[in-house]
Amino acid sequence: MEEIENLLVNVLELMKEYKITAYEIERNTGLSAVGVQKIINGETKRPQPNTLNTIMEYINGKYINVKISKSNLYAGGKHKINQGGVYNDGENTKELISDLMNMIREKDIQISKKDEQIQQLLQIIAGKS
Repeated sequence: MEEIENLLVNVLELMKEYKITAYEIERNTGLSAVGVQKIINGETKRPQPNTLNTIMEYINGKYINVKISKSNLYAGGKHKINQGGVYNDGENTKELISDLMNMIREKDIQISKKDEQIQQLLQIIAGKS
């Protein structure tokens, strides 16, 4: 329960800091502006965790450029590359570029394997016709 309350406090503080409106949240997340406004006004005492997480993900993605994710990699307290985005603290740009290139290579290999699988399936289908 305390975790949800902390998340609510964080969401409200970030919305205030970045001057985010309920309408902006609605436009970009699909959440109801009326529902979000009730959270902002304190009318909704216990908002759903999914709602708060959706708002937090939007704020992080749009304003902080790091999406909350269990797959975030941390090294020395600094955010590194993850599937949700990149946060660069200005140090170690070469390492960041290297990590990005490695991620691109891995994705390229995955795509190539998928292409091979598709070709095999097409050959199987063509053989049955």
